[in-house]
Amino acid sequence: MDCHAIEESSKPVNLSLSALVSGIAAWAYGKIFHPSRLDLEGTPDRVKRDLGFLDGRDPRYEADLWR
Repeated sequence: MDCHAIEESSKPVNLSLSALVSGIAAWAYGKIFHPSRLDLEGTPDRVKRDLGFLDGRDPRYEADLWR
């Protein structure tokens, strides 16, 4: 019977100024060129229907879940 040890591997944190600037630049690039918002005006009706936006019902809010 073998015993397998699970080793935790972690990268050392780089606190240099260049790493900080690089991280902020990567974050800003991701926010500018890959926004996480859905553009409903530009979305075709078939996609809206698949996502449930065209089912004819009012939107469901979190407050309605507790009633």
